[in-house]
Amino acid sequence: MNWGPLTYAVEHNELRGCVLVVGTGRAHPGNWVGAESLPVLPGEVAEGIRRAIALGWQPMRDGKSFSLSEVS
Repeated sequence: MNWGPLTYAVEHNELRGCVLVVGTGRAHPGNWVGAESLPVLPGEVAEGIRRAIALGWQPMRDGKSFSLSEVS
């Protein structure tokens, strides 16, 4: 069970590099308080990737993870 927010990670399909970690601000599906959780949809992930790249995320470069908080 998890009581933190729903978070997902994105990385380049072929090259190992910097991982994007996106916090949705929504309840995790395994939350113990019974809060409603909504799925992360493909369009949401695509938009998160576009925003992260615009903010400087470089998925093919080594480095610490790149964090992005989304408003759901």
